[in-house]
Amino acid sequence: MSTLTERGLVLAARALPAAAGGLITYARGAASCQIAATFGRTAFEVATASEVRIEHSDRDFNFPAAALVLDDVQSEPEKGDRITAAAGGVYEVLAPGREPVWEPCDPAGTLIRVHAKKVGN
Repeated sequence: MSTLTERGLVLAARALPAAAGGLITYARGAASCQIAATFGRTAFEVATASEVRIEHSDRDFNFPAAALVLDDVQSEPEKGDRITAAAGGVYEVLAPGREPVWEPCDPAGTLIRVHAKKVGN
């Protein structure tokens, strides 16, 4: 049984794309699915041998983890996957340095944040 907080997150995930996002097509090879997502950006601290610098993702896509279904299989984002935003732009799932390409937005992992780099219009 889900908690009140989890149910609230699912309701928010359904309502937010209309105000702060839109429809995306998430693809891995020939498999794809359409997802309503919100958009954002994340700042990463990247350390090298000689410096520490701040880098930003070009775009983050936030959506319910359960929405990512490829070839009828619940999936997790992977480096190299492609996201095409209906409003324009093609993005590759990617994060700087050794950062993970996705992370949960809440303790239960109901919503996820996928980091991506713009690779086309």
